[in-house]
Parts: sequence; C-alpha cells; structure tokens
Amino acid sequence: MELRQLEYFVEVVKEESFTRASRRLMVSQPAISKTIRSMEEELGVILLNRTSRKIDLTDAGCAIYEKARNVLISMEQLTDNLDQVSQLKKGSIHIGIPPVVGAGFFPEVISRFKDRYPGIEIQLMEVGTKSIEHGVIDGTLDVGVICSLPAADDKFDRFLLMSDPILLVMHRDHPLGKEKRNVSFRELTKESFVIYRRDFSLHDRILSQCEQAGFSPKIVCESSQRDFMTEMVATGLGIAFLPKRVCGNLDPLRFKTLPIEGEPLSLDLSLIWKRDKYVSHAAREWLRFVKDSF
Repeated sequence: MELRQLEYFVEVVKEESFTRASRRLMVSQPAISKTIRSMEEELGVILLNRTSRKIDLTDAGCAIYEKARNVLISMEQLTDNLDQVSQLKKGSIHIGIPPVVGAGFFPEVISRFKDRYPGIEIQLMEVGTKSIEHGVIDGTLDVGVICSLPAADDKFDRFLLMSDPILLVMHRDHPLGKEKRNVSFRELTKESFVIYRRDFSLHDRILSQCEQAGFSPKIVCESSQRDFMTEMVATGLGIAFLPKRVCGNLDPLRFKTLPIEGEPLSLDLSLIWKRDKYVSHAAREWLRFVKDSF
C-alpha cells in the first residue's frame, strides 16, 4: 500500500465527495476513483458505500480511515522534524572536553554557537583525552576535543585547532621562581608533583619527560580538577603543569609560572570524530563553527 492511496482515501472521506477531493488534491476524479478501487482490491474489503449521493464509510472503511489519518499525520510530523534538523532548528550534540581545556578555551565558543542555534542541545562530558577517544569510538560522543594526537589515529578524522605551550606552575615564593628564567626537568627531581590523572594524555607526557631526565617523580596528587590542583600548588604542596593560556588566568600574587627547557611540551588541541561514521547535521555544523572560531 502506498501513501498516495491513503492520502486520496482520507481526502475523499473528509470532503465527502470525489469531486471536491479532486479539486483539493488537483488530481482527476477518475484517477482518485481508480486508486481507491485498487486499494480496496488489495485489502479485500469495501471501504466506501457508493450507492448514495453522499460518501459513506463501511465498517472496514471506518477502521482504515482512523489508521490512515494517523499515518499521514505522523508522516507530516516526520517531514517537519527532518526539515528542522536539516535547517539546524533542532538537534543534539554530545561533546567530550578535557577539564584542562574546558574553562580556558571553549565557554565563549559554546555561547556563540548557542546564540546562533538555540534549538540545538549541547551535552558536555568533561573527562580525559583517553576516555574521550573511547567515547567517540563507541558512539557515546559525537565529537571530542583532545590534547594530543589520537592513540589510534586510523580510527579518527581530526583537525588541529591550536598548540599551547605547557608551563611549570609553582607557589609564588618557590625558590625556582626567584629569577626569571626557564627551568629544566632535571631541576625538578626533588619536587612533589601535582598532575592530571592517568586517563589524561598530559600525565603520560610529563612522566615521559621525567624519565628522559633520569628520575621518577614524587606524585602527591593525581586529579581531574584543575582548580583543586592549583589550590594544592598555592598552599605549597607541589608543582603543576598547565597550558600557557590557562596560566594567564592565575593570580600572580599566589602563583609563579616558568617556561620549560628542552623538548617542547605543549597542549595540542584537536577536534576528533569517528572515521567513516555518519555525522549529524548539528555535529557537522559544530565542527565547522569551531574550525572557523580557531
């Protein structure tokens, strides 16, 4: 059975006339009569009583009419919903963002996107880069923002947004900060480290730099919360490593930051989405919007 048959049938019943239905649908009366007759033959029932001047429904016609009307209403709503999705009037995006990135880089971008597309719902999940990669692969996240090259690069499409140097963050009265200079990892052998948890890419990269410098760091705290980490530093319990852009928001009366010597350590901010997977209209527009913003 075709939607066209249901449409003709419902219109004839509503207008109580083949002639009026013909005018409304702009289809010839014989074509409508033939279509409904074909529909009756296909179903094996009589739908319309044609013995009087007025069109009457049979008992079978009554049952079919309500169902047909509901089908046409559902199709109209479906078409309207698809139009809204394609025109970006509605939709949702699940985005993964590491805590080291969120507050320092994206609030303004998200705010401008919401102003332009108020009907699109954005759901943020704040976790480490490794968890974001897993979420994009298993489909719980549409797109992700990560701080390094993906571990399984062949599974993702990606776009590099920016590269931000990592700085050493310490208490303002820390001995290493008495002179304006760079600091090497070899000078940090006796320091207590406050670093991101193991599911953050910066965790492994910092430990790798320590290993190259010939020591294993004393880690006093692993956290996913940047504010907690900086408070640990502010009370003199350890040193931390944060992106330069984030460090710009730290209180200079409480903190001292220094560049790091040797192999560059940076926050390489990239957008990723799963390769060869359908990307929704809303997610596509988010990708385009973020690329333009950076």
